[in-house]
Amino acid sequence: MSKGQFDGIHQYRGVQVSHIFATSGHLQGQKMEKIAAKTEQETISMHIITFVTLMFLPGTFVAVRLGWPYLRQAGTENLDLTRVQTFFQSGLIGWDDKAGYSMNFNRKGFDLFALICFPLMAVTMFCWWLTWSCLRRKARKVYGDEAV
Repeated sequence: MSKGQFDGIHQYRGVQVSHIFATSGHLQGQKMEKIAAKTEQETISMHIITFVTLMFLPGTFVAVRLGWPYLRQAGTENLDLTRVQTFFQSGLIGWDDKAGYSMNFNRKGFDLFALICFPLMAVTMFCWWLTWSCLRRKARKVYGDEAV
């Protein structure tokens, strides 16, 4: 085998290895594009889940905290905490056995709930929006406008 043949074989081998790497890189790029699309969709889903959670979190907190005093007044201190700390057992909605299972609505209790819950919900949502906006603005500065 001559030096020219050896150089040709070596060069052909280098071209083939480069072709394999280029093909592998192209396939990896396609996979990364699919992963990026899935990540974007999951990010949107997480924003929706966060939004819904933040909408209900203040109401749940207030309902639990408001429900306990109503039940204490009714003389039910020894109830199971999982039963006690629910909105429907807080005294806002009750069933009257004597009137044929009619529903009673405690307007005063609901007004107190709404007075505390709705502003707390607005403050929670505003804080979340402010944090999200700041992080988004920072990401735009780092990655550019089309990235975010």
